[in-house]
Amino acid sequence: MSFADRLLTVEDTIAHRIFRDVAVPVLIGRKSRMADFKPPMVWVFPEESPVNSMAMGFRESWSLSYWCIGLVREVRDIEAGRRQAMVLAITASGSLFRDDVGVPDRSLGGLAESVSRVAWSPADVRVMDTDESLIGAAVRVTVNLLTAEVC
Repeated sequence: MSFADRLLTVEDTIAHRIFRDVAVPVLIGRKSRMADFKPPMVWVFPEESPVNSMAMGFRESWSLSYWCIGLVREVRDIEAGRRQAMVLAITASGSLFRDDVGVPDRSLGGLAESVSRVAWSPADVRVMDTDESLIGAAVRVTVNLLTAEVC
């Protein structure tokens, strides 16, 4: 498998695992229209990620960053919405640590060297133009990959 194919498979695996574990729609990608956001939902937002060349040979270390953002639209109970957003973000990020039968797996089925949670952003409330509030909480996950050679 080429490294480009491996990168695409990593993203597909992330999507599959999150879809499997959350009972709301999941949107993956950086570019989205507001019409695509229909909370409650999880938005997986890939971030610009560093690439480091190894000192020996032609290997590279890639650290792919993804924000798993739980989004909720709430009209009446802001505190309940805050809790729901936090649960969505934590559940989405936690789904990356288990395979399809529930066995702990921090390598996305052998695609990555490691997967880890590296940041937490507690629920934030944004008042919309209507009487609704958009509430989001996020967990940043890093997927570490090593290449066999420079791509």
